[in-house]
Amino acid sequence: NSKDEGILFENLKKPIFYEKLEITKINDKYVIINQINIEKYVESVLASNGSEYKDLEMLKVLSIIYRTTAINYIKENELKGIGANLDDSAKYQIYNNKQSDEIFKQAVEQTKGIILTSEGSVIKPTYFSHSPGVTGNSGEIWANRDYYSYPTENKPYLLHIKDFEDNIYENLQEEVNSNIFYKTKDINSIEKDSKWFRWSTTLEESDILKISDNIKEIYKDEKYLIKTLDNNNYIYKPVDNVGKIKDINVKKRGEAGNIMELEIVGDNNTVLLMSDLIIKKVITLKSVIDNNGEIVQNVNSVPSTYFVFDKIYDNNGYLKKITLYGGGYGHCVGLSLYGANQMVKNGKTYEEILSRYYKNIDIVNIY
Repeated sequence: NSKDEGILFENLKKPIFYEKLEITKINDKYVIINQINIEKYVESVLASNGSEYKDLEMLKVLSIIYRTTAINYIKENELKGIGANLDDSAKYQIYNNKQSDEIFKQAVEQTKGIILTSEGSVIKPTYFSHSPGVTGNSGEIWANRDYYSYPTENKPYLLHIKDFEDNIYENLQEEVNSNIFYKTKDINSIEKDSKWFRWSTTLEESDILKISDNIKEIYKDEKYLIKTLDNNNYIYKPVDNVGKIKDINVKKRGEAGNIMELEIVGDNNTVLLMSDLIIKKVITLKSVIDNNGEIVQNVNSVPSTYFVFDKIYDNNGYLKKITLYGGGYGHCVGLSLYGANQMVKNGKTYEEILSRYYKNIDIVNIY
């Protein structure tokens, strides 16, 4: 094929490849490396991920995020062993899954070379699908996976914000304030019409019983993010069996009201779960009622750790039922895709949107 026509692999579920291809055999498998201009790469990522958005300004926001992310991966160079900077999976950025279109080309051309930096360094612009009206501090969500330390230092550009003006929901670290906030739908947030702005679900006895089993299983790989109560102190020790659950308590919340530490009281052990990831892994669900009152099936874990709960006990003092009331979907750190799209509909520019969700940033052109 000519350069303009591109190259088609008939047995690959991929659109046509453009520019240069290298094919290398590694361990009895063939590795296809597509050498491509970064702007063409960003266009393909945008086409593969942003097809639900029709507004050019929203696609500009995404183009800048994807380009910034790509520059970060190129710097990290984790795939140098096979001669590549990124792969085409969700681990990096989904690439070349769908054909491009004119609007994707325009978004990339009109933001050519633009990336986000903070304090002179390229940022890691995290994003998620829906917020509960607030976003969280990065250090209060993620642990340091190398050292298993938690909480960690907040990134200067990934800080808590709220997208509504009234001040009646201050200090969400206080349980009473979070309890009101996450049970209230009538908040003047740009996300208030989102299906995930508020959600609820009920854990029945069978779901509560699974918590103990989940802790035992997760501890094998996450031992430094689960502590056990021993002589009134939480320490690192093997968790063999928590036992039947007697109580669940929030021990610490982040500035956005997200649960950072959750205490599980069993009749054999009391453990402390730390970080967004661990809490989501431990609390498994069947379904959730969304903001529209519709039942969403096959939800494997809590949509977010931005939630509160009511508890009912049986006659023997064990937990019988827990009803969760929460908001948002995902880690809720950085840019909310739903919120950004609403800002576009309200006439905001990509500069205004990016500066709203990412604090202390510079929007710069690197070429």
